Amino acid sequence: MKEICLVAPLNQKYIGGRVEEVNLWAQILLKNGYKVSIFSSLYASNYFAGCKETEAIDLIFGSWINLFSNFRSLLRRVWLSRFFEKKRKALFQSNEWEKFALNHDALVLFIQDTSREREIFNSAIDLPIFLRFTGLVQNNLNIEKDTLLSQMQRNYIFHSECLTAKLNLRLPSFFLDQATLLEKRLLEIPITRGLQKFGLLGMFLEVKRFEEIIGVFKYFPEKELHLYGEGHLQGSYEGIIKDLDLKNVKIHPYVSNAKIPEVYRDIDCLIINSSEESGPLNAIEAMAAGKLLLTQRVGSMPDRIPGSPLFFKDHKPESILDKMRWLVSLEDERIVELKKGLREVYLDRFSLQVLERKILQILTH
Repeated sequence: MKEICLVAPLNQKYIGGRVEEVNLWAQILLKNGYKVSIFSSLYASNYFAGCKETEAIDLIFGSWINLFSNFRSLLRRVWLSRFFEKKRKALFQSNEWEKFALNHDALVLFIQDTSREREIFNSAIDLPIFLRFTGLVQNNLNIEKDTLLSQMQRNYIFHSECLTAKLNLRLPSFFLDQATLLEKRLLEIPITRGLQKFGLLGMFLEVKRFEEIIGVFKYFPEKELHLYGEGHLQGSYEGIIKDLDLKNVKIHPYVSNAKIPEVYRDIDCLIINSSEESGPLNAIEAMAAGKLLLTQRVGSMPDRIPGSPLFFKDHKPESILDKMRWLVSLEDERIVELKKGLREVYLDRFSLQVLERKILQILTH
């Protein structure tokens, strides 16, 4: 198994945890002698060093379009038009897709259970296919149907076992958490005393529940909260900040992945208040950077830091406020101890070396 295709629906700006996870897999596989290609239904670019990137229009219109790079955006609009609607919906049952897929030794899908790319996993194509869930599996409907695939080369990859507690798994399953290609730079950040700056990182979406954290900081005027990201809720956040006259809360533009270490160098604690996650990746980054976490029991966090005092009880404002008051009351020595402990957990369980070994084990099992 030497030629792997990583399949993921990627956004036009190439931002988000899925993009970085695909990139991590790609670089690890390239390092170990694999040939790696990337497929996204839209927006192939040159983001992934050393990998050939393909999108649907390459399969439909042919490789000649690479001779006319200015036509790619035009052809995307044509592909998204009503004229091609039926062909778009049937892409993963098409001869073009099958021919492309069979040029590889295996496919790894970085998708949610509801993604259209799920059709690839369900298909009869005779290839090893790994489904890396990048979101929560909300019910057993698809999982139970997967019984029909039990004689085929199909495998699940979950972030952690705590995400499968309510699932009746019918296929071979692997558990692989996340790491970060920024590891070296994050580990170089010194562990500091004190607790002044808090951070919220991510897209400004309802599921992140940043507004609950913003409101709490009216009780901590001596502490700073910094939001890094973008999204349709930014205006709402700005309204809360204005209404509460919060001089200690600042919103910053989205930070590119290359500049993430600068954010962690500046903050003391990352807050995760999401109601739904599969990771999240930024918690792994914070642990590598030796920063504190305050987090909901969401995604893989219960398995990452079991028994930690750094969990909120729930999303109720009083629970968030109580945990914040506890944290800011700690002595510097205890804060340093907690930060060191989180970095040690990263090195022991989530380092690039650990993830590399596990990825290779999964592909060669």
